[in-house]
Amino acid sequence: MTYSADPNYVNVQGKTIELPLEEKSLCFTYCQVPVVYKLANENALEIVSSNGLSTLENLNLDTTLSQKVFGRTGDITRIVVQIKQDNLR
Repeated sequence: MTYSADPNYVNVQGKTIELPLEEKSLCFTYCQVPVVYKLANENALEIVSSNGLSTLENLNLDTTLSQKVFGRTGDITRIVVQIKQDNLR
């Protein structure tokens, strides 16, 4: 699919946010947190939070991060899933 505009979403504070996406990426929101998938050489998660950016070298959220997403605390503002193309087959 091709779209000419970047998607918008409503964050946990009720503010409409435009989310610029790279080519060949996809996005959905979960508990009002955008989750962006993009192809990469290695699997990893980038967690964008109010404290900055942290990178996990796996594709699993720990209990603390999961609770922040499910609780809609606003601490996590975006999750970027970097996934190897081999994982998509």
